Amino acid sequence: MTAAHPDILVLTRNLEDADHIRLAMNHDHPVRVLEEAGAFIEAAGTEPPELLLLDAALADSEAILDWSLREPALADRPVLILADVGHLDGALALVARGARDLLERPLDPRLLKIRLGNALALGQHQRLLRRIVAIDPVTGLGNRLRFDEYMDLEWRRNLRNHTDLALVLLGLDHFRTYEGRYGKGATEEALLRVGQALEGCILRAGDLVARLEDGTFAVVLPETDTIGAVAVAERMRAEVAALGIPHEDSRTEPTLTVSVGVFARTPDQPEGMADFQAEAERCLTQAKARGRNQVVFG
Repeated sequence: MTAAHPDILVLTRNLEDADHIRLAMNHDHPVRVLEEAGAFIEAAGTEPPELLLLDAALADSEAILDWSLREPALADRPVLILADVGHLDGALALVARGARDLLERPLDPRLLKIRLGNALALGQHQRLLRRIVAIDPVTGLGNRLRFDEYMDLEWRRNLRNHTDLALVLLGLDHFRTYEGRYGKGATEEALLRVGQALEGCILRAGDLVARLEDGTFAVVLPETDTIGAVAVAERMRAEVAALGIPHEDSRTEPTLTVSVGVFARTPDQPEGMADFQAEAERCLTQAKARGRNQVVFG
């Protein structure tokens, strides 16, 4: 039986491997076994599994291992190597390149269950730690690290799928002035309220709101064109204004406002993300130059 969203993805042409792994997991974790490298890469990149197993006997395993270690979607997904007891040299080389562990044939389902379970638990623990360090302590949103990782992930995914990607950059107007007048406590409370308002404007699980630094926020909107992104951006601008947070030293309004830059397009090359972000930054700069508290899109 093939799992639609497997926890464990296996590349092997050894049918006994598949039987032993499924027996060891006892349906606790769905297992999908593939025989071809191309199908394996497509499956792992589209629906990242919790754990990857590669057969050292297959010539493509080295290239797939290197790919998995570079692929942001597979960060902290352990890769284990399957190998025959009498042919460990190639398998040990894969472990040296970054694979997490080595499973020797013949596989014992009892030992296999323990070692796969340990690898799954370790991967989950590492992902939890990664999420913790990627959280902004003031707003509870993602921080710059989370934004950079997610932006890279979605750039690659939308490039692969030929779909639009939108980036919304928001800067609180006269933020330094606000911070100087009202102090750290009030500033953090304002940032928290603004972050909650921004997050309340997104409806899809795949959208990300992050605080980049000081009074700057970013919103990543996968599979969203310019019209859709501008609609979200305008809603966010209005929600921040509606908070009515006093800002007596603002040269724009007597309350805290936000300027917004929007840029959307279909990614067309892996190296184009920096230019994409720069266009969104230029739009934000124009919004500030034109009087602030407005949305400018490219």
